[in-house]
Amino acid sequence: MDNKYGFTLVEILVVIAITIGLVAMIFPNFTNMRELARDNQRKSDLKQLQKMLEIYKESQSPISYPADGTIPSPCSSWSVGTTIITNKVPGDPRGTCTSPSAYYYRRTIGDTLRYVMYACLENKNDKEGIVDNPEGFGTCMSGIFYKVVEP
Repeated sequence: MDNKYGFTLVEILVVIAITIGLVAMIFPNFTNMRELARDNQRKSDLKQLQKMLEIYKESQSPISYPADGTIPSPCSSWSVGTTIITNKVPGDPRGTCTSPSAYYYRRTIGDTLRYVMYACLENKNDKEGIVDNPEGFGTCMSGIFYKVVEP
């Protein structure tokens, strides 16, 4: 009986094939997880912006939400008079401080106490996402938006 130690070429190829198969099944899930994490960050950012809008509203006399186009760009500070609303306005997790925000804000015409905000989501199957964009906010690759209105 010839007693050799080691693996045959066939055994090594089988192990490599199994490893490649497992990686091929797992890798797409990591990509999806990154999309979900960015979408969760977008939802969190809109909720933060909603709180900032409440601080802004309470600092006004008479109370009102900001007009369209008056929310500072991402990463900049936001203050009204002596009231500091935030040191850093949130921006889209895929963008940078120099890229425009992917969060859309619009105050209701004729009503200073109502607004709507949208963020474009990446996950087309998001349970909180909506398909329509009645406010006419920018384009969205997925066609799915997350909507926040005044509390």
